[in-house]
Amino acid sequence: MVFVLATFILIVGILFLAIADGTEWMEVTGAIVTIFGGIAVVILIIALPVSRMEDNSNIAAFKQVQTTIETARASKDISAIELAAIQQKIVEMNQWLAKTQYYQKNSWIGIFNSPKVKDLKPIR
Repeated sequence: MVFVLATFILIVGILFLAIADGTEWMEVTGAIVTIFGGIAVVILIIALPVSRMEDNSNIAAFKQVQTTIETARASKDISAIELAAIQQKIVEMNQWLAKTQYYQKNSWIGIFNSPKVKDLKPIR
């Protein structure tokens, strides 16, 4: 989302510059485009590490849930309520994984995702 916003800011700035081409306020327009471009670059520079940190924390949570589920399945003494809660958690984690892996394949947004996501397999 941040990448799309930053790209939109750059496009609006470039269009603004193209419209103002040849007018006496071209210098002001160039300054505005430079400011918008600078803001977009700063947003992208901040968004990349933050997004990677979030992915890495979600990967750690995914692995922890996977371990917890394996332990619970090994236990013979599990109630129907606990089984339902485990199944719900499996669905949540697999949804997160599917969404993240989908965005990983997208060339525009994939740079923001951690490459470690490719190695994860859905919980069965």
